[in-house]
Amino acid sequence: MIKLLYAGFRRYTKSYLFWIAFALNIVLAIVCGMNTRSFYLEDFYLIIQLSILAILFTFYVGRENDEGLFRNKIIIGHSKGSIYLSEIILGLSISLTYSLTYSIVFILINNYIFYSTIMWALTKFFFNYILLVLTFTIVYITIACLVPKKAITAIINVLLIFAIAFLAYNIDNKLSIPEYITVYEYETVTETDENGDTYTFMQPIPGSEHEVYNEDYIDGFQRKVYLLAFNILPSGQIIDDIFIMNDYFGYHNVEENKQFLEPITKESHNTINVNLLFSISSIIVLIPIGYFLFIKKQFK
Repeated sequence: MIKLLYAGFRRYTKSYLFWIAFALNIVLAIVCGMNTRSFYLEDFYLIIQLSILAILFTFYVGRENDEGLFRNKIIIGHSKGSIYLSEIILGLSISLTYSLTYSIVFILINNYIFYSTIMWALTKFFFNYILLVLTFTIVYITIACLVPKKAITAIINVLLIFAIAFLAYNIDNKLSIPEYITVYEYETVTETDENGDTYTFMQPIPGSEHEVYNEDYIDGFQRKVYLLAFNILPSGQIIDDIFIMNDYFGYHNVEENKQFLEPITKESHNTINVNLLFSISSIIVLIPIGYFLFIKKQFK
């Protein structure tokens, strides 16, 4: 496997595309950092970064599959398992380098966010971000190893990012539906304007508001299923994390309201911890699945 890793490392680092993607990653971190400093944090930039990585790994790993290089490696004596694991190790190393660089640039621009009350939560926030990038990397490389056509791999990998994000936002909207809603009793009011014209309208009766059960509220077992799906989806985890942390981003917001910003609650810490657990679990589960599927694949 050492030879495969060395050859793969040279394959990446000797290519202009690798360094162009790395430069784009830094530019993206600067833009995201400046926007966050001025306003707030958005997951839009993560989607762009994931798209860059999807294209990068499709170009390298997908081309190896498309051009029959995997088959050639098997012929000269490399096992399927060592081929897959070498691609995974290389991909994770590159994604880790990209995400660490991104985080460092972001932190340098937003160094105001580091104060004692949220330091531990911020550390876990960035750690989970890196884990999410690594999770997507495993998916990209596994698809590139299994799908024989590079063009199809690129389409699948890029569409997958947006499909997961769309699904996560859809689930989040459903889970955000309140259990109870406020309704009013109305009365008919007739008024005459200065021209003598009479018009009638309905207006709520003061003091008549009351809470009623919302029929659209998702409850019971169905809610547990939605919550589980939301926690498993990487985009769901980042939505959760950003929602928790966004009050602490934005330079002017933090400086003006620092004395009013409360420490992150125990419940929010637990949410971040759960997201970390699901991220780690996803990585642990995805690699063996990809390994098994790859060694079962026939190369002709």
